[in-house]
Amino acid sequence: MEVTILKYENEVSVEEYIKECVDVDRFLPFCKECGNYGKTVTKYLGQELLWMKEGRLPEYFMLVGGILKK
Repeated sequence: MEVTILKYENEVSVEEYIKECVDVDRFLPFCKECGNYGKTVTKYLGQELLWMKEGRLPEYFMLVGGILKK
């Protein structure tokens, strides 16, 4: 099995990131519909997911990724 890993990086200001990439009000309700919302991060990483509130950044950011395989 061949695996390719690509890494892309870019620097943007916090203001631009929030304006162009963050839509918590639209995205979060879909996440919360899942019965497992937040459980995986808490169970395996011991951290709680934090979200932006009223345009304010959370105390910390988490980038969570996964690999699915048969």
